[in-house]
Amino acid sequence: MGDFLSKLSGERVEVVRTLLQAAEGAFHSQAKVAYDQEMRSLRAAHHYEPDREAADAYLTSVIERDLLLAFCGYSDWLAALLYRKNKASDVELTLPRLTQSNTDFLAHRVDATPEMFKWLESYLMDNNVRLPGIGDVVRGHLKVDRRALEQWARCFDWTGNESPSRR
Repeated sequence: MGDFLSKLSGERVEVVRTLLQAAEGAFHSQAKVAYDQEMRSLRAAHHYEPDREAADAYLTSVIERDLLLAFCGYSDWLAALLYRKNKASDVELTLPRLTQSNTDFLAHRVDATPEMFKWLESYLMDNNVRLPGIGDVVRGHLKVDRRALEQWARCFDWTGNESPSRR
């Protein structure tokens, strides 16, 4: 069980690294505006001048953290949903969508922004991405990897009647 979860974590990190450039393109300017605002108040109060290179590295790390947390939260939600809805078979289906309440709950639970969840879901609808432990997404269609999903499910209790958004 531990070996599977360690392998799964490593694979998720690799997927996030491949998504980072696209996420950074979507969020960097927005994050930079907020950062610059914060720095203006520091300049005024303390005459502090930030290092531009360090600021860009910081913004990238904030986006990467948010993306990793959102990707893991989304993957956990999707895997549990598929397993509970008896989709743990080698099928191809339209990728299930997050509701606003699922998005808000997951964002709060994993400490990522709702915007990152929305971006991730949108990205999955338009691109090809491997979701470790779940299957392959091809432009909004998911080909479930039954064996990987069942192996993941054995690590957790996904068989209960409790709502996946409340676990």
